[in-house]
Amino acid sequence: MPRPRRCRWVGFNPNFSYFAPRERPTGEVILKVEELESLRLKDLLQKDQTEAAKMMSVSQSTFHRILTEARRKVVDALVNGKAIRVYGGDYTLRNLCRDCRSEWGDFAERCPSCGSTNIFYRGRGRHGRCEGR
Repeated sequence: MPRPRRCRWVGFNPNFSYFAPRERPTGEVILKVEELESLRLKDLLQKDQTEAAKMMSVSQSTFHRILTEARRKVVDALVNGKAIRVYGGDYTLRNLCRDCRSEWGDFAERCPSCGSTNIFYRGRGRHGRCEGR
C-alpha cells in the first residue's frame, strides 16, 4: 500500500481556472493547482529547483516529477488544441507574517498588514488532509 501524499504548499490562488483555444477545443486537460504552482515558481519566477521544492515543501525529485507532468499537460493542450482546466490537487494555501502575526492566503512578497518581508509560508494542519482536494 503506497504512502499517502503530503500536502504541497501553494503560494497563490489562481484567478483564472479555464483556458481554451479560440476554435472549438478537441478535449480538455486537467492541470492540478500544485502543477501550476511548479510552473509559476520554475518558469515564471525563475527559482532554482532546490528553492522551488523548499517553497512547496516537497523533495527536489517530487518537485521535478510535478513540474515534468505539468509541462507535459500544457504542451499536450497547446499542440493538440485542448482546453486547460486548473482544478484540484493535494495542496495547502497559507502564509504568516513573523513580525505582526497576520495571516493571509495569497502569495505576497510583503505582508499586506505591516509590509514586512519576514514571511512564513505554511499549511493549515488538517490532520494529514489537504485543503485543495
